Amino acid sequence: MWLHDYGKIVDHRNEYAATAAAAPAALAACGVPVSRLETAIRYVEMADRCQVIDLRSAPIGVQILSSADGCAHMVGPFYSLWWKENSDKHHDELMADNRAKLAKDWNHKITLPEARTAFAAQKCAIEQLIINDPTRRYLGGHGDAVIEC
Repeated sequence: MWLHDYGKIVDHRNEYAATAAAAPAALAACGVPVSRLETAIRYVEMADRCQVIDLRSAPIGVQILSSADGCAHMVGPFYSLWWKENSDKHHDELMADNRAKLAKDWNHKITLPEARTAFAAQKCAIEQLIINDPTRRYLGGHGDAVIEC
């Protein structure tokens, strides 16, 4: 999964091009066989296009990568780090960014039913924090059942 964010480390402004350019050497240095390099890079490129293509019909490797990335945002320091890295933004803009990120992750990235089930309560908890609407008590997206928070 680290390959997905590799370009951000190499060249944050051109992360996708940087991933494509630097990833083969990085993967080879980790012992990834040349025969798998193209597949790994193609899977990352597909996952990065989650808002353009429906990943639910993508190869299982893409769905695992994408679902793991989306789920990681919900349990790691992602939201806190975003606030720190963008401290020049107004509070309302940061909250809107967080809402957009959660929606993107849930509606486009987290495709595996097992991941959606495992993280449904966490999504609900985050929604209560960032949506700021105490009457909202549902998940939505991909036909999920109503869940009381």
